[in-house]
Amino acid sequence: MTVKALTDNTDGHAKYCRADASGDEHYANVRRCLSRWYAYLISRKHLSPGEGALAICAPGFGVAQRRDLSCEIIHRWITQHPRVIVADLSFDILADAIESFDACAGPLVQNRFDFLRCDFSHGLSTQFDTYLRPLIDGIREPDHLLHFAERISSQTDLVDIRRTRTSSDDLQRCSPRMQLGNPRNFWDFGRFVPDEQPVRFVIANLLLAGMIAPTEQHFRDKLMSFCPDRGSRHALPEDASIHVLQQWHNLVTRVNNELAVSLFEMAYDANPGVCMFLVTETNALYDRFGLFPRIDLREVQRRIEPRGIRLHHMDQWVSSHHTETPPHTHHMVAVRVEQDAVSDHS
Repeated sequence: MTVKALTDNTDGHAKYCRADASGDEHYANVRRCLSRWYAYLISRKHLSPGEGALAICAPGFGVAQRRDLSCEIIHRWITQHPRVIVADLSFDILADAIESFDACAGPLVQNRFDFLRCDFSHGLSTQFDTYLRPLIDGIREPDHLLHFAERISSQTDLVDIRRTRTSSDDLQRCSPRMQLGNPRNFWDFGRFVPDEQPVRFVIANLLLAGMIAPTEQHFRDKLMSFCPDRGSRHALPEDASIHVLQQWHNLVTRVNNELAVSLFEMAYDANPGVCMFLVTETNALYDRFGLFPRIDLREVQRRIEPRGIRLHHMDQWVSSHHTETPPHTHHMVAVRVEQDAVSDHS
């Protein structure tokens, strides 16, 4: 039986990104680290932007004005690449990215930029949402939450999620300035760039731990509906809430680890030796419940190391989300990703 994806994780992804509560300080840190990355490439690796195409993955809303980039960064670094690919799952985010880049770089965008709809999870984010959302929606009482925690702890694994069948043609929806990426491997940008100017650089901020974030927010909303201060007659004790969050975040971490390993392997299969810059959330610290993981970068590194792919820590900071429910902060890590000499791992 094929189940229609409830959100296709595209509308939900766009809605979640529109509600992004990350402050200006967080994105200032992202931009600062991105500029440091370019300086490192030039001074230490002797690579200039003009030596290869750039892929910007998961740009978010207002990318050129108030998020990962700025007009200064775009004119100083981004437009120096011979080609720029901007890729995202969401139609709305990609449409906004076109407007955002147009407003900053004008004619250069039409001449050098390609905008691609790509599902870098290769269906897993939609399968995760399709599998979990009905279970979350079916929670009506505290006992249901405890049963849900038990189920995802003992009976739910990636095999179950991967078995979930979804049916959606949403990715086929493109505006005249959009194209569909390569469905066999969305990291394969070969037909969008000249052979002599392959993708050698990737910016992928908030992609690693962001692909299942809409479902995570849906679960948090459900959990908070059972908090005593919400006036519910069916309040869940705090220690029980912590137990449920532990089981939930264990599942989230397993899925995010799997997504990250797959992402790096497919990215480097399609683009050997590419230099990558990314920022990711590694955990969530809830004001009233404590600290829980979202991705284990050490485990990810252990699994990709045989491929010669290495994560190099650049910086870290805390991003506040106290306007969200429940209030929390994230530990953010900026990472540059590189691959050892390709011949050593062929």
